[in-house]
Amino acid sequence: MSYEKTAKDLLEPLFALYSQRPEHSMRMLASTCAREKTLTKPEGSLGRLEALSEHLAYWQGVIARPTADSRILPTMAVTQEPSIPNLDDVRVIIFAARHGICDEGVSAYPSVVTQQMVANFRNGGAAINQLCKVASARLAVESLWLDEQTESFLHSPAMSYERCARAFMRGASSISSASDANLIALGEMGIGNSCSASAMLYALYGGSAEEWTGSGTGLDSAAYEHKIAVVENSVRRFADKYASKDLSKSERAWEILRELGGFELAAIVGALLKARALRIPIVLDGFPCCAAAAIAKGLDGRSLENCLLAHEPAQRGARELNSRLCLGEPLLRLGMRLGEGSAAALALLIVRAALACHQGMASFEQAAVETKL
Repeated sequence: MSYEKTAKDLLEPLFALYSQRPEHSMRMLASTCAREKTLTKPEGSLGRLEALSEHLAYWQGVIARPTADSRILPTMAVTQEPSIPNLDDVRVIIFAARHGICDEGVSAYPSVVTQQMVANFRNGGAAINQLCKVASARLAVESLWLDEQTESFLHSPAMSYERCARAFMRGASSISSASDANLIALGEMGIGNSCSASAMLYALYGGSAEEWTGSGTGLDSAAYEHKIAVVENSVRRFADKYASKDLSKSERAWEILRELGGFELAAIVGALLKARALRIPIVLDGFPCCAAAAIAKGLDGRSLENCLLAHEPAQRGARELNSRLCLGEPLLRLGMRLGEGSAAALALLIVRAALACHQGMASFEQAAVETKL
């Protein structure tokens, strides 16, 4: 099958998915903004917490939601819209997969740790399990073919067209299964995926391999220099391969994902496009997750409008990446770099605090407090 036919066959259904949006209502946002002005505080004194409540209201304000049996393309059913946002159903979804680039010595840990950590997630023993408990969020772990790994993208494409598309659709389907959620945090687990993320971002945005490549899970200086060289040479292979092809922006983003990405990163791209199509608010975790978000933005410039940045990870290139995503300031700066959705789960507490203030505070009239002169 020719490259052109394959790319067309894959990209068209992805955009068909994205074009199926629920009908939007501004009533919840208007109600939220009006209530905020009556609460017992100077207007704007809670800073960004007020904006978070408005963000939830805007994206939750729909008059139709997908029916339970929808999978990829949603079927809409009219539902009664609440007057204020809520967080009764909050989810964290972690996508996990193995990376063949680990065979090139770019990680301090072997690829099998991915499988071991997935077992740890399911047994409740990881940091994300504890953070989900305190954030009152339901955790789902989506593992993608853990009995195999991607190809080493130093030498060949990480994924075939078929496998990349299947991973994308797995991510989209995971959002279908959580379509009743009020807010979803996305994260990943994949030893070696910081190398994949660095390569994707270098291919997507340019600069230098060193600018986008961090030491990951604690590489020593020699191993870190080797990782930079692997990223440099992998992106050079990609650039040489496609130098003579006239790719659109979306086709280039897709090829970067397929050539340099991973199963779990492709799944995150699919999840993001599906969540945007269904107007579900999203909290993005760390560097690999946001690298997948950069690909989603390359596929469609509006695909991240419903997203919040959880944090600025302690990873080289993270600040530049956050700037490129144009999602505003991250909610946290705590020097975290664990991944596995940990910062996104922690950020959920801030979002919950914002909504608790909005829902629970008394108005000036209720509290018999004098308003501003």
